[in-house]
Amino acid sequence: MSEEEEAQGGLEGAVLHFLMEWGLTADQERELQNQLARVVPGARLRGAAQVEAAGANGTFRVLSGTVATEGRARSLVHSGHAPVFPGSRVVVAADLDRYGAQLLAATLDSTRSISDLSLEVHLVYTTFVPAAQGRLTVDWQRLVQSYDSLGAEYTHRYSEDCFLFWCDEHHTYDYSEIRNIYDFLLDSRVVQLHWDERVDDERLATIRNALFEYFTNLVTEPAEPDFSAPPRDTTGVPEIRRGDRYTFKRITNVEMRQRGVDTHYFSMRLAFKRKFALTGNLLSWYNAVRDNESCVGTIILNDQFYQHRRVEFLVDLSAPQELFSSAINYVTIQMQKERDSGNPFQDYRTISENYIRENGVHASMTYAAADDPDPAGFQYRVQWSLKGGSIYPADPSWQSSDANTITLVPPVEARTIDLEGDLAELAASDITRVTAQVHYRQFGREREENIQLSVARGEPIVSATILMDKEMRGYVYRLVINHKREGKLVLPWSARVGDDYILATIPDNLFTDAGILQQAKDAATTAAEGVMEQVLDRFAEVLGGRLP
Repeated sequence: MSEEEEAQGGLEGAVLHFLMEWGLTADQERELQNQLARVVPGARLRGAAQVEAAGANGTFRVLSGTVATEGRARSLVHSGHAPVFPGSRVVVAADLDRYGAQLLAATLDSTRSISDLSLEVHLVYTTFVPAAQGRLTVDWQRLVQSYDSLGAEYTHRYSEDCFLFWCDEHHTYDYSEIRNIYDFLLDSRVVQLHWDERVDDERLATIRNALFEYFTNLVTEPAEPDFSAPPRDTTGVPEIRRGDRYTFKRITNVEMRQRGVDTHYFSMRLAFKRKFALTGNLLSWYNAVRDNESCVGTIILNDQFYQHRRVEFLVDLSAPQELFSSAINYVTIQMQKERDSGNPFQDYRTISENYIRENGVHASMTYAAADDPDPAGFQYRVQWSLKGGSIYPADPSWQSSDANTITLVPPVEARTIDLEGDLAELAASDITRVTAQVHYRQFGREREENIQLSVARGEPIVSATILMDKEMRGYVYRLVINHKREGKLVLPWSARVGDDYILATIPDNLFTDAGILQQAKDAATTAAEGVMEQVLDRFAEVLGGRLP
């Protein structure tokens, strides 16, 4: 059993596994030899009798109310076939739930009389049984003395001119004629058959028919073949019924009187397969090993070697939709666990927008504690795939941890910047639009966001959300002014730290100081060239570090 309950994924129950060997031990063989010598002096034990399994299936059975019950046994497997050779074995293995384990243990340890597990084997052995005895008697003397009356009666019954061996020496008999003569001699008691069947077996019918063949061989011999007749088919198995002809052996009356009465005895044995079953209870074997710790034991499954450690990786997204829609394709977490022995554990997970939609913002990886002296320690590294195909960081470093949960903090955060202006004042100065051009760092690169305030739209405040590196304390911005007469004017850059509000303030001397106005026009000309100006390095001390 394990420390956890089954509801928490623990395991309770027992595993039963044992072998049963067919045959006698050396001590049992010596005991049997001594017993045999007492009954039959000089007899020696030659070995085990040959047996067979009684059928193709089900010759070995496990009889149990717990082990063989589906509810109590989570699984049960065994050899299925009875052993037939000395030294051969059968095996039984079962996985019991906690109730099945308790019930079986109670019958093994508490009652001490019989356990709730027995084994049964069904076998067959072959034995010879006296099946029938017979006596065939031929009364030659009566045949000679009653020849005339017997011949006449036979001729009358079968309309035959010839009877036995007193016919012309060239006369032959076919199978049916031989059979008629045999039946006639039985009826007239010249031939007597005494037959005693001791078993009911269909094979005895074949033996009874064989007695007629014996009589035929006793008094007849094959006739010379008739070469003038068409050749008969000899490809099959020759049988007496296939048209072979016979002549009776020539026996003189003097020889028959000398023979008197011939008696032939028959004794038949048949091989029979006898079924038998052997049943043994597990307690008789269990008692021999109940105190052997190598055979019976209790295990608490809290060994660190068999434990698994699961680490959860949770993406901390304050604005996951904006992040994965505008900037990030996916984030990949690589994890490794070095071990003192064996192969190291290595795995990875990838969290994308679709993954979050289906599984949420977390992923997990599990590794085996095995025999590592520090099963909790591992390393991981994180890499973000950005829109446009770049990755950040390009070569992430490995970080060590022993925590169960790792929060993956994106290197950027969402910040909403508001741009506000006095529309009436702007309109009075012939200004149609003011744009706040914001520069910030995102995944280590300088980015630009333009927030436009249009006088014609009548909205005094407009907003935009940017994803800025968390290590940056702020951003820089400049105002781009669209004037009805002067065209596009660009004001100088300014840094903004800890403030996400920009007021569209127009310098008082912008239109009165020709030098300032010209600088604004020149800056607009440079901006129109389409190359984004890199300005964050100028404000590194204020914003929190230089670009890599």
